[in-house]
Amino acid sequence: MTGYGQRWNKGKKLGAAVHEEPYAQAMLDLAIERANGRMIKNVRLGVGRFSAIVPTSLELFFSFLSRGTPAQGADLIFETIPVTLTCRHCRKQITLDIADDQPVQPVLARHLAQGCTCGAKKLDIIDGLTVEMISLELL
Repeated sequence: MTGYGQRWNKGKKLGAAVHEEPYAQAMLDLAIERANGRMIKNVRLGVGRFSAIVPTSLELFFSFLSRGTPAQGADLIFETIPVTLTCRHCRKQITLDIADDQPVQPVLARHLAQGCTCGAKKLDIIDGLTVEMISLELL
């Protein structure tokens, strides 16, 4: 029996299952649609700091899935979208500056526990969770 989140091949464990493939397919489909038949040079993506997307995995799947399409050979360019919180009481926005080598969860948990400078404790995460296409460069 295989464990949740594991990939197996003929009884051999291959590693943790990845979730980037459907994101790569969605970005590829969107890029091809927007390119309207033209060849794609690069795709600029915004990757939320709290999105759990691994850019190298996304690149690998995109490269594989784009074979034989107008996006074959296109580069993916990544921009990090920081985690942004909004106070439910005063509507103040707080953008978290989290280094790439630092885990997001502890910093986010600390900010959520501290609350806003107005004293309110209810903060919503409004950005930094998604993957989105920012732009497309065509040939």
